[in-house]
Amino acid sequence: MYGFGDVANPADDSIALMDDLVIDYISEMVSDVSSASEAKGRIRVEDFKFVLRKDPKKLARVEELLYMNEDIRRAKQLFDEGEMERNEQQKSQQQQQQQQQQQSKQPPIVPPPPSQRHQPTH
Repeated sequence: MYGFGDVANPADDSIALMDDLVIDYISEMVSDVSSASEAKGRIRVEDFKFVLRKDPKKLARVEELLYMNEDIRRAKQLFDEGEMERNEQQKSQQQQQQQQQQQSKQPPIVPPPPSQRHQPTH
């Protein structure tokens, strides 16, 4: 309610009234949609669109929300794909690091000190 100009902490009776109005509206809408639904016992998005067809503002809002939902779903999918690629790259890097560590565990070849080197004789 604050977003529509009410105070930050509205009165309890205002909250209760809005709660009742919203619950009544949603109950009526679901009842209407259920009656209009071709598949009894199942409500689909198209059924909501059918019931709202005579109210262009609400229908437009439903369409907008459905579009945004699809847009968010696509963005999540792209993010998940990117995340998978990053995870695969990280795994590959970890494997390379492990291989390097295993190779570095082998004793290095150290040349003998100069005093112990074989001196060629002439």
